[in-house]
Amino acid sequence: MIGGIPSGSYDLMVTCSDGSYATLYGISITDQNGARITITPPISGGLRVVNNTTHSVAQLYVALSSSNSWGTNQVSSSISSGGAGTIANLSPDTYDVKAVMSDGSYYTSFGVAISSGVTTILTLSPQSNYGAVKIVNNSSSTIINVYISPTTISSWGPDQLGASTISSGASFTIADMLPGNYDFKAVKANGTSSTLNNFTLNAGTTFTITVP
Repeated sequence: MIGGIPSGSYDLMVTCSDGSYATLYGISITDQNGARITITPPISGGLRVVNNTTHSVAQLYVALSSSNSWGTNQVSSSISSGGAGTIANLSPDTYDVKAVMSDGSYYTSFGVAISSGVTTILTLSPQSNYGAVKIVNNSSSTIINVYISPTTISSWGPDQLGASTISSGASFTIADMLPGNYDFKAVKANGTSSTLNNFTLNAGTTFTITVP
């Protein structure tokens, strides 16, 4: 038993002796009685990330597409170029994945479906196979949140800025996104928001969104 944990919502990662990971998200601890958690053989699914890039994966984040944050790093050691890593025991649902590379770049994939009893394979390919989204803040207010989601997903997912903001006249680029159709939402410090629905991102291109 682990004691002394304040009330709140937590993500849990258990590293097994075979090197696999058991993960649970959104565990609610409401009082001093805590929460009893049983790690069972997989009734859920897994995610295997294959690294076909020239850099190692330093950090890997897997968040429910309905979550508003990326949560914690899911790998205890880096995934080398040409290697692979597996996150086991993910509840069947739709997830967003962010891989932070050793050179500081990152890859993002939205709406990754995890099914019970199945290990979904996500392959990180050379950057020419991906696109980027550049957000230009042409408004007089600072942009504090940016959300991008595939048009087929009903929730926005995590904030793409994290701790960053986009001041008036500045820009921010989300790199290495899989090609596809996306919806966009920017939330400003003055309480207003701007949206763009169903834009197409092509491989090897940068799609620029100017926020008025």
